[in-house]
Amino acid sequence: MYLLQLLDIGVFQSFKHYYQEVLEEAIRFGGVDYKCEDFLASFQKMRDLTFKKPIIYRAWEKAGLVLLDPEIVLKQMGEMSTPELELVLVILLERLLDFSLCQTPRTLIAHEHYSSYINSRLASAIDKTIELSPTVARVIEKRDKGAKVMLLKGVLIEEELAKKKEAELNKARRKVSGNKTVQKYGTIRVGDARLKMIARDEAMERRVELYNQRQEEKEMERRAIADRKEERARKREKDRKAKEKRMADRKAKAEKKSLEEAGKRAIREAKSLEIERKKEGKAARKLANSQS
Repeated sequence: MYLLQLLDIGVFQSFKHYYQEVLEEAIRFGGVDYKCEDFLASFQKMRDLTFKKPIIYRAWEKAGLVLLDPEIVLKQMGEMSTPELELVLVILLERLLDFSLCQTPRTLIAHEHYSSYINSRLASAIDKTIELSPTVARVIEKRDKGAKVMLLKGVLIEEELAKKKEAELNKARRKVSGNKTVQKYGTIRVGDARLKMIARDEAMERRVELYNQRQEEKEMERRAIADRKEERARKREKDRKAKEKRMADRKAKAEKKSLEEAGKRAIREAKSLEIERKKEGKAARKLANSQS
């Protein structure tokens, strides 16, 4: 039972908290491609922050083992949520946030709210308490779009950081070389600097919008290609069925013709047999008359 697992109730939660901080710090400074090597490099830091005496001691207390108190675990077992309670929580969350009119999330907190709502609705659908609705599909689409936007912003911020680092290096080189020139072509005023910052932010937003537009165009093109493939497949299937029908009609006509020819041959043979019998009858009568 997990209520008696010290790592589950006391340690892993803190470990996940510090891991989330390390991950957010990496993303904030442009580390959008967080791999296993990065996790292993940060593991010792997260371990040192997690496995401390107060946290470990708190885990023993929450499990009711130090000091021994079984009522702590029994009380938590009595407070466990039921499917009905989860259903009420999902409905309240949907009413409070009104996901039917949701917009693209711009922050990690909003992204987490969307993910929590989606996970709750999927779990309810699996338990057959609440059926999935178009609202869930819209929330999933908006969450994925928000993730792409935040990812692109991370890339752009990484580029800006690289430019700033390059500027700082150039500044340090100028100081070392003894160059005293600090400004060319006039004086930079506060208003001009703010205008430049606003222009830079607008340029970044335009780049994000252009990226999203290109992604939508690619998606539309992909759907158009899929529709054309499906249309060609339907046409090939239709041509195949028409060809099979023509072959079947030809075969039926050939069988009918062969039956007609067989019938005609049988009629001719019957007529020839009838003529032979008549000839034999005449010959027999002539023979009888000659003998008499």
